[in-house]
Amino acid sequence: MKNNLEFDNILKELPHGGNIYKVAKICKKAPSEIIDLSASTNPLITSREVLKKIQKVFKEISIFLDKYPDPECTQLKKIIAEKYKISEETILCGNGSTELIYLSTRALSPDRVLIVEPTFIEYERATRISGVKKISRIFDLKKEKILKKLKTALKKEKIQAVFLCNPNNPTGWVIEKNKILEIVEDYPDITFLIDEAFIEFCEKESLLREATFYPNLIVFRSFTKFFGLAGLRLGYLVSNEKLIERLKNYKEPWSVNMFAQTLGIFLLTDKDFIKKSLQFFKKEKQYVETALQKIKVKFFPSVANFYLLYLPKGLDLTKYLLKSGILVRNCYNFYGLNENYIRVSLKKRKENQKFLRVLKAWLKGLL
Repeated sequence: MKNNLEFDNILKELPHGGNIYKVAKICKKAPSEIIDLSASTNPLITSREVLKKIQKVFKEISIFLDKYPDPECTQLKKIIAEKYKISEETILCGNGSTELIYLSTRALSPDRVLIVEPTFIEYERATRISGVKKISRIFDLKKEKILKKLKTALKKEKIQAVFLCNPNNPTGWVIEKNKILEIVEDYPDITFLIDEAFIEFCEKESLLREATFYPNLIVFRSFTKFFGLAGLRLGYLVSNEKLIERLKNYKEPWSVNMFAQTLGIFLLTDKDFIKKSLQFFKKEKQYVETALQKIKVKFFPSVANFYLLYLPKGLDLTKYLLKSGILVRNCYNFYGLNENYIRVSLKKRKENQKFLRVLKAWLKGLL
């Protein structure tokens, strides 16, 4: 370690998961030596079988390196439209869904926003940058209570936009689409921004098609989580054509590079990768849940590829894991949570086993 002070303060420098570069520097390790359980991505994207296919795809388009990428992402939108049976005119692609979240708040410029908490911290930052006058919040760790609180808040306050992550990060619950649509229909003057970054784990609850004809609905999709493209940055949003035209006016040109566009097309059409990924996560979820139950660690049920854990002295555990080269997402900066909440993503069996082994050792030390 560089020094204890730098190590103790590391969380303050990590507002998000996934910064293995800063962690590696402090731990005096190579980034590849860090087991990153802080970012909820798909480890199968780097499997030998998939990388072989990716290398072939990249080789085919490398002759276009001196050309600008398609600013409209025409072919990618075509594949998305075909896959989900929607119009290409209802799709807007971006450099990750986060770019599109910021773009949407700039375009809508709402004065009063409501955020369903705890959730992805960039919703708040995006709205503040756009000049929001008031941010309201509802908070609960149980999804059964969230909808009731949301309805109450919308009746009491003059809200112009609502941010809802579904499935939710970091709790892992998913709200049924029909229940969300009831609220969307009851409040036609409020724009509902639904982040479906983890929806591939429960596609039947997606509002993607509904977003194409509801006047007050925007749905965000990401290639970062289920498809594992965190390093290339790719996402898209879906909404009605009128709103899409408005959003386009706020988008920078060429923000999606040709490699991201091409790989997005490849992954959406690779049924084998999608099938194997779903099977892989199902198996690892069963394994990790059983292990956590055995050692009596409290975790929240999750439909996605991560779990929210609650452990007394969670900050100490975060540091203990880090000394073993394991990075988890301490939730100290999520609204309503504290350093005793930790989000852990699922990786390959060997990495999951090491995490559980180190966790058990730490728990024994508390006795």
